[in-house]
Amino acid sequence: MPARYRDGVWLVELASLSDPTLVPDAIARGLKLHVSGDTPLIEVLKINLAHKQLLLLLDNFEHLLDAAPLVTELLTAAPQLTIVATSRERLRLYGEVEYPVRPLALPDRDRHNAAQELPAYEAVDLFIQRARAAHPGFEVDDVNIFAIADICRRLDGLPLAIELAASRVKIYPPAILVQRLDHSLDALPVGPRDLPARQRTLHATIEWSTDLLQTDEKLLLSRLSVFNNGGTLESIQDICAAGLSENSLDALTSLVDKNLVFVREGLDGEPRFLMLETIREFAGELLAANEETHAIQRLHAAYFAELAERYSQEIRSQRHVYWNAHFHQEQDNLNAALTWSLTGTEPLFGLRQIAGLMDHWWYNGAKKDLPWAELALSKIEFAPPDLQAAVFRSVATLYLNIGDAAGSGKLHRQSVDLFQQLGDERNAAWSMMGLSFPISENPDEIEDCLAIAQQSVATLRRFGDKPGIAWALSAVGVLWRIKGDNEAAKSSYTESRALSQEPGERIRQAVQFGNLGFTAYHQGHYQAAIEYIQQGLVIVEEMEIIPEVPTWLYSLAGPVAALGYPLHAAHLLGAADSILNTVGVELQPADRHDDLPIIESVRHTLGEAEYQQAWQAGYQLTLQQAIEFALGIELRGAEGKE
Repeated sequence: MPARYRDGVWLVELASLSDPTLVPDAIARGLKLHVSGDTPLIEVLKINLAHKQLLLLLDNFEHLLDAAPLVTELLTAAPQLTIVATSRERLRLYGEVEYPVRPLALPDRDRHNAAQELPAYEAVDLFIQRARAAHPGFEVDDVNIFAIADICRRLDGLPLAIELAASRVKIYPPAILVQRLDHSLDALPVGPRDLPARQRTLHATIEWSTDLLQTDEKLLLSRLSVFNNGGTLESIQDICAAGLSENSLDALTSLVDKNLVFVREGLDGEPRFLMLETIREFAGELLAANEETHAIQRLHAAYFAELAERYSQEIRSQRHVYWNAHFHQEQDNLNAALTWSLTGTEPLFGLRQIAGLMDHWWYNGAKKDLPWAELALSKIEFAPPDLQAAVFRSVATLYLNIGDAAGSGKLHRQSVDLFQQLGDERNAAWSMMGLSFPISENPDEIEDCLAIAQQSVATLRRFGDKPGIAWALSAVGVLWRIKGDNEAAKSSYTESRALSQEPGERIRQAVQFGNLGFTAYHQGHYQAAIEYIQQGLVIVEEMEIIPEVPTWLYSLAGPVAALGYPLHAAHLLGAADSILNTVGVELQPADRHDDLPIIESVRHTLGEAEYQQAWQAGYQLTLQQAIEFALGIELRGAEGKE
C-alpha cells in the first residue's frame, strides 16, 4: 500500500451499473460503509471521507458520466482524497488530469529486427509469458518469434487480445495462429470464467464500448472502417458525413475523446484519424449490419480516384513536395480502393486512379504494382477512349520501370494513337515520350527515337506545357547521351532542370542532377559528377523515391572508380543490386548503357575475387546505410589510391 495513502487504496467496480444515480451506493459499498438513518447518502460519503487520506479507484466510469459531478463534490469535501477514474472518455471536470493508457510497445512493421531483439518489446514479452502459462512446454525460437511479433502487431498491442491469443498455442503454433487472426478475431478464444462477461472475449470488450455511443457516433465509427491506415479530415467528411444528424467533426471529436479513434499529426500538421485494427474490424461488422458497406466503399473509391487525378496535376506544381508525401501516406487507401473497384462491378473508379498514377509509377513503380496494371488492362473496355489512352500510358510507364521495354512501347503506341484520334495533341506528345526510349541499341532505332522525342518537345513548347517540356527534354538528353554527344545532352538536361525549378518539381530536378552527373563523368569531370549525383540523391532520399536510389548508386560508382577508388565503387554496385532486387525494379535502357561498362571496369580493376568480396559487403548494407555511404564519399583532391 503506498505510504502516502494513510487510509488505504479502495477499488469500486462500476461496470455492472446501468444507472448513474447508483454510483454513490456503489462507492459506499466499496468503502464498506454501513449506512443508516435519514442522512442523504452523498452527505454520508462526504462526512466519512472529509478527514481521510486515501486513494479511491473508480473503475469503468465511461457509461455513467452523468454521475461525474459527484467526483467534484467528494474532492471538495475531502482535501486529502485522491480519485482515479478509468474511463474511455474524460469526465470533463475542472482540474481533471488525463493519463492515457497506450497499447503495449510493439516492434515496428517497417523495421527489420533481429530475432533476439523482439522479446524486449512489451507486447511480445506478454505473449511469451501467457503462452508458457497456458502451455509450459512452449518454446520460443528464431523462427516462431517473428510470427509472435506479427500476432502482437495484428492485435495492436492490446493486453487482453494478446493474452487470449497466447492461450491458443496449446492448439496452434504461432505461424498458424497469425494466419487465422488475419481472417478474423473470432479465432481468439473465450477468456477465464472469473473475468467479467464483457472481458471474456475481445469482441465483447469492444462491443461494450460501442454500445455506449450515440447514434451518430456509432454510425460514423462504422463508416471509418473503410479507411486503411486512417484518413484526413477532408476524406472523412467527404466519405462518411452524409446523413449524420450532427456535425461530423463533433461526432469524430467524441470518438477521439472516447479513445475509439486516435489522432496522429500528418503532413503540414494536418491531423490524421486512425483506429486500432481490432476496433476497425469490429466497426466493419457494424457497417455490414447497417447494410452500408457497398455505398461507403463506393464513396471511398470515388474519393481516391479523384485524389489520384488531383495528384497527377499537383505533382508538377509548387505543391510537389506535399503531394508526393501525401500520396505515399495514402498508399493503403489507394490500394484498397483499387481492389474494390477493379475486382468488383464498378471498375471505372479504379481505371481513373490508374490513369492518375503515371508520375507516381515513373518514380515509384515496381513489380508489386503489376497486378493493378494487369487488372486495369483487363477492364479497359469499360473506359471511354480518352481514359483508355491515359490508362495505356500509365501502365506503359510501369512496364518501363520493371524492365518490359517492349510492352511499354506497345502500350505507349496505343496511347499515342488514341489521343491522336481524339485530336488531343498535347497528351499525344506526352505519350510519345515513352516511345522515345530505345528498346535496343540499334543506331537507326535511336535516331528514330530521338526524332520522336524532339517532336514531343516541339509540340509541348507550342502548348506552353513547361512540365511536359522538362520531361521531353530529359528524354532528348538521354538519347544524345547514348549517341555520345555529351554537350548536346548537357544542354537538354540543363534546360529541363531550369524548367523544373520554376514550379519546384524537386524529383525532376533530382533526375537532372543524376543525368548531369553522367555527362560530367563521360566528359572526365569526375569530381563534378560526384557532386551532381550526390545532390540528386539527397532529393531522392528526402522525397522517399526508393526505386530511384539504385540508379544514383550505379552512376556514382563510375566517377568514384575513375578517381582511383574501385573498392568504394564495388560497394556502391553491390548496394545498388541489393536495392533493385528488394524493390522490384530494373534499370532503364539508357542507364544500362552507361552502367554495364562501369561494372566491367570495376570488376577488371579489382579482379574477380576482390570484386566479389567488396560487392558482397555493399549488398549487405541496408537502404539507409547505402545512402549514407554514398553521400559520405568525399574524394576532392584524391590521389587515386585506395
